[in-house]
Amino acid sequence: MKLTTESSLSEVHECLTNMGKQKTLALLEAEVYLVVFPWVDTGSAAFETSRIEDESGELSPREIRETARARAAAQASLSPTDAFLLPFGEGDRLSVGRLRTSDLRIESSSISKTHAWFTREGRGWSVQDAGSTNGTTHNDEPLSVGRQSSLEFGDTLEFGGVEAVYCDRAGVLELAERRW
Repeated sequence: MKLTTESSLSEVHECLTNMGKQKTLALLEAEVYLVVFPWVDTGSAAFETSRIEDESGELSPREIRETARARAAAQASLSPTDAFLLPFGEGDRLSVGRLRTSDLRIESSSISKTHAWFTREGRGWSVQDAGSTNGTTHNDEPLSVGRQSSLEFGDTLEFGGVEAVYCDRAGVLELAERRW
C-alpha cells in the first residue's frame, strides 16, 4: 500500500494495523501535512468568520441565507466519513484553495478559489487569509486578510467550513490511531 496525496486517515490506520508504526512512517514521505476533516455542522461557531454583522451585532436576512447556503454546499461537497491528507510540497509559499492549480486543493464551495497562503518561516510555516469569502481561523481565532500567524504542530485551522489540523508525520499517525 502506498500513501499519496489525499490518502485518508483510514488508509493510514490500515497501514498502521498491517505494517506497524515504522513502516507506516516511511510511507508518509512529506514532513508536514494538513489533515482535512469532513465538514460537520457544529452550529453557528462553524461560520463565525463569514458573519458580517451590522452595528447591532445582528445578521441581516441576506447574510443568514448566505451562511446557510455555504454550510449546505460544504456539507454536500466533502466526504461524510473520513479525513484526507494534503502533504506540503516544495517551495516557500503554498496556496490553499479550490483551484486545480492550488498547491493544497480542497474541493468545497465554502473554500475560495485562493483561500489562504502558507509561507515557510525558517523550519516552520505560517498561514494567512488571502481575502477569502468565508474566512480563515487559526486555533479558533479569525485571521484578518494578510495577517500571518505562525503555526505549531497540532494547531487547528478552518477554511470556510472545512476544518484541518497542521501536523507532522507522527501527528498523522496519532490522529489515525485516535480516530479508530
